[in-house]
Amino acid sequence: MINRNIRIESLRKKKNIKKKSIVDVAIEAGVSVTTVSHVMNKTRYVKEETEKKVLKAIKKLDYVMSLNASSLRGKKTKLVGLIIPEVSNLFFAQLSSDLENVFFEGGYSLTLCNSEGNFKRESEYINILKSRNVDGIIIVPASDRYEHLKKIIDEGTFVISIVREIKYSKIDNIFIDGYSGAFKATEYLLDMGHKKIGFIRRHEDLYHSTLRFKGYIDALREREIKIVKEFCPRATDFYYSGGYNAVKKIVDLKDKPTAIITHNNIIGIGAIKAIKDKGYIIPEDFSIISFDNNFINQYLETSLSSIAIPPKKLAVEVLKIFLNRLDNNVTSIKKVPIKPFLKIRQSVAKI
Repeated sequence: MINRNIRIESLRKKKNIKKKSIVDVAIEAGVSVTTVSHVMNKTRYVKEETEKKVLKAIKKLDYVMSLNASSLRGKKTKLVGLIIPEVSNLFFAQLSSDLENVFFEGGYSLTLCNSEGNFKRESEYINILKSRNVDGIIIVPASDRYEHLKKIIDEGTFVISIVREIKYSKIDNIFIDGYSGAFKATEYLLDMGHKKIGFIRRHEDLYHSTLRFKGYIDALREREIKIVKEFCPRATDFYYSGGYNAVKKIVDLKDKPTAIITHNNIIGIGAIKAIKDKGYIIPEDFSIISFDNNFINQYLETSLSSIAIPPKKLAVEVLKIFLNRLDNNVTSIKKVPIKPFLKIRQSVAKI
């Protein structure tokens, strides 16, 4: 034990390592540097008695492990940052779970950050993740602003934008093809005999939301159906109340649509409540389809038809690009559209 400590002390002096380093912890605990590393990183079983010695030494020296250590040694941290805009949204909750499972199988751990759709908060999380030397960042952008992403990409951090299609061309983007999803949903309603179709828009436009709305518009124009502005109110916010308040405007119209498409599932459920609170029945009075498909849709009193987005498929594509970039040094930018499909349930009537 004495010889080991002498060797470690010699190493510390030779490398001019400051006190309160991992070497000092090893000397204090009377163990090897490797043992200290295993205790701190939980990478190998260490006897309880030895672990207590290490933890006691860490506390005594007030040692804080450098988050840059593995990076400085040229090794991967095996950590990946995931930034989503709304953790309470069931779609993003399911997507986060699928990503975590897929990346865990690939040997990585995910750190989840909730931006709450706020650009400033998103930017702060990016800085935090970068300081922790994550191997990459997966992000569902909160806005159409990309200067913060450009900055960290230029500095060497690997970033993948997912779910939402973005305009920024110098970033890998795995996105839901919202245009085709909205087009299919509108086309389906037209085939079911509906001529008056509404669309509950996002409370504020982002590039991906304008594409969804365009898919709806183009499907109507292809069949030479008149587009009625009053049929397309905006949700007042991104939550259930947003859909509820928007649909109240529609059901109060003298000339009402017979079918409604909603920008997402949360807005769709809010819309259903507004329709029922006004005494109308789904689908007899109003047919409805929402973007996003989750397990709640099938358990509603009238199960909700959806433009279904497969989170697991998206997660697998993300890991594929991630590993190609980090392990195989693939440098070409990838733009991968994920095609949604219609999940037909009970909320659409034929007229």
